[in-house]
Amino acid sequence: MKIILGRVLHFLALFINYKVMLSIFSPQDYGIINLFILVTSFAILFIIGPMGSYIMRVCVELNKKGKLVNELSYIIYGSILLTLVNALFIIISMVIFPNFHKIYLLFPIFFITSSIIQTFISLVGILRSLNVSVFLNVINTLGSLLFCILVHEFISNDIIAWMFAQTILQGFFCIFIFKKILILKLTKFSFNKISSFFKSRIKFFGVLSSISGFSWVMFQAPKAFLGMQLDTQEFGILIAGLTFSMYLLSGCENLINTYALTNFYRKCSKTGPEKAWKEYFIYVYKFTLMGSILALFFLDLTKNLILTDEFVKAQKFIYIGIIIEAVRIISTSTFIVAQAMSRPSFVFFCQVFASIWFLAIILYLFFTNIIYENFTILFVFSSSLLYLIIFFLGAYKKYSFYLIFDETIDLLKFTFGLLVVCIAYKLAFIILPSMHILIILTFSFTTVIIFYFYLKKYIFKGISPIKLLINMD
Repeated sequence: MKIILGRVLHFLALFINYKVMLSIFSPQDYGIINLFILVTSFAILFIIGPMGSYIMRVCVELNKKGKLVNELSYIIYGSILLTLVNALFIIISMVIFPNFHKIYLLFPIFFITSSIIQTFISLVGILRSLNVSVFLNVINTLGSLLFCILVHEFISNDIIAWMFAQTILQGFFCIFIFKKILILKLTKFSFNKISSFFKSRIKFFGVLSSISGFSWVMFQAPKAFLGMQLDTQEFGILIAGLTFSMYLLSGCENLINTYALTNFYRKCSKTGPEKAWKEYFIYVYKFTLMGSILALFFLDLTKNLILTDEFVKAQKFIYIGIIIEAVRIISTSTFIVAQAMSRPSFVFFCQVFASIWFLAIILYLFFTNIIYENFTILFVFSSSLLYLIIFFLGAYKKYSFYLIFDETIDLLKFTFGLLVVCIAYKLAFIILPSMHILIILTFSFTTVIIFYFYLKKYIFKGISPIKLLINMD
């Protein structure tokens, strides 16, 4: 139960952070901050991400052999060296391009603290306690927010000071987790040993970097592209809407990672990876659509409370964001084929094809004076949907066991049922416009009851979802 409580607290902490930032910053400032985070996220995924994935994959084995401290130290030292290279690159860029926003001076330290803090928290969950790991995430989010507010109120109210405060606190939090919770100590610096460590694992890091890079192109690059095409005011409003929807569906993604992914790994050894993945995909698809419907109700109930007057136009982008996030979650469920079923080249091919499509979209929009309305924004994000189509077409031709065609009728019925709920929900607003809150509460309560019994009968095979979640620890 502690894990579920921790995740609920983290969900609330994200929305508190979101609400505070919308209250403090203008759409222009909010847009600049998020574009900075998007650019940094690429560097983290492409450069640091593979190292984190490696250490989490082998940490239990290394810890038993007493080698964890050595290899983790090499990764930390390597990250610091890369940070120094990044710092030099940023300084040179600022000299050559003086119009760059000064917030990018924080790129090197934000790059290292943001990546290492998540790796450390994940290691705590694997090596120490999952409960502690979940609550560390809450403390990190709320602690960073509180420190940023203090700096904003008493030192400086610009966005650079805000991001610097977040970076500094995360840095100290990294040291605290490393020394006091993981109870580790860095080994002596040795350039030869560090070099040898990375050379022996360059192939593994290279494959993961490529997959991570193309994943960023599919899911995050569209946001970065829109950030460069729109002015910062428009982008700030757009990204506020997309961020709201991302937070709404984060609960759904947590459920997938907690139950469906765990169930997949357990069943791989019993029924084989083919059947296990097929069941996993169906779970992801259904959980995601259920989460999207509930997110729609939660959005209509809370949007006026969370969005400030300056960001009220972001409402229309939240609905678009729910679609985008749903497709992203379903798409990423196929990446496990590369990790657990030894088909990295197949997933990589699909990612490359989808990325080429995205580049074609960029070229088309770059040379046309198009207005960025709802359809155009969805078009920019269409590479993730194309990825899914290519994946299943390729699976049909090459790997027949990936097919879910024998479950197609069931999935179509499920999807059609949820579409009926959405249509009925919108019609109720048209027919009874004055009963806004009552309609939301009625549909929310009814849908939750229906989902409860559906999950109990068809997903959890007679087990109460509430009991399952309580005993999930």
